[in-house]
Amino acid sequence: HFSVGRVVETGGAVSDVNGKLIQPGAIATFLDVHETCYNCWYCLVAKASTRCPQRKVYGVTYSAKDGLLGGWSELIYLKPGVKVLTLPEEVSPKQFIAGGCALPTALHAIDRAQIQIGDVVVVQGCGPVGLSAAILALLSGAGKVIVIDKFESRLVVAKS
Repeated sequence: HFSVGRVVETGGAVSDVNGKLIQPGAIATFLDVHETCYNCWYCLVAKASTRCPQRKVYGVTYSAKDGLLGGWSELIYLKPGVKVLTLPEEVSPKQFIAGGCALPTALHAIDRAQIQIGDVVVVQGCGPVGLSAAILALLSGAGKVIVIDKFESRLVVAKS
């Protein structure tokens, strides 16, 4: 459900989340969660719109009959109000999408963990989410990050 691609056209003057005008040809990604209710506990108190029971999610809550709305499409129509982020020229789509769902998932976990400077953090599993969590834990001030995985090849990557 995470996607990145080249902008083909816009329906007029449209800006990304940083206020930058989006031009055809730009490489962009978008927040797949949209059309939240703005009234439930998740939207108002927790500030976790990704948990809103009314949310729509590109590639998850839509079916094929809804149109060009998934990451496997050659073209995706973004509904008005969807948050778009244009990528810097030096970041290729392949580099960006490597984070895919793993990076935001790990970011959410690290945010919820409320890591303090010097904490010891244990990450179970060195797949994409675990590796992202280990890196983010270090960036959050963890004094030590211990990663656990049954596959030696993944542990080698984690140690690097």
